[in-house]
Amino acid sequence: MKNGSIPERLNMQEWQISDERKNADKQIGLYVDKQDEKAESKFENK
Repeated sequence: MKNGSIPERLNMQEWQISDERKNADKQIGLYVDKQDEKAESKFENK
């Protein structure tokens, strides 16, 4: 095949999906951290 064998393509797709999930997890983690900071600042101001 021109762009690599089927197993090579599948491996590349698996790596890409894995990377996308890791990035999504990091973004979710950052969102949760920001929400925690907002909650903490509310309590500190009282």
